[in-house]
Amino acid sequence: MNKLEKLYEVIKAQRPNLSKREFSEDYLEMSSGYMTAMSYYGRDISLKALANLTKTLRSEVDAWQAIHASSTTQRNKQNLERVQQLHAMATDTLLEAI
Repeated sequence: MNKLEKLYEVIKAQRPNLSKREFSEDYLEMSSGYMTAMSYYGRDISLKALANLTKTLRSEVDAWQAIHASSTTQRNKQNLERVQQLHAMATDTLLEAI
C-alpha cells in the first residue's frame, strides 16, 4: 500500500462513507479519478496533491478549533484531536516527500 492509499484509509476510518472520488476532489483538490489512476499505475501521491491535502486538513483543524472554542463537549474535543492527528500525518508525509 502506497502513501496515498494509507492516507485515504486513515481518513476513511474517520469518515466511513468517503469514496475515492470524493477524497480525490474534496481532500486532494484533484480530478475525481486521480486516486484510482494513481493506484492503477502504481504511482504515489504528487507533491501538489499532498500540499492540497495538508491545506484541506488545516481548514478542518481551524473549523474544529472554532467549534471547540464555543462548545467544549468531549465529542468536539475528540473530533479536533482526530483532525489534528490527520493534519500532522499529512504534513509529515509532505515534508518527507520534499
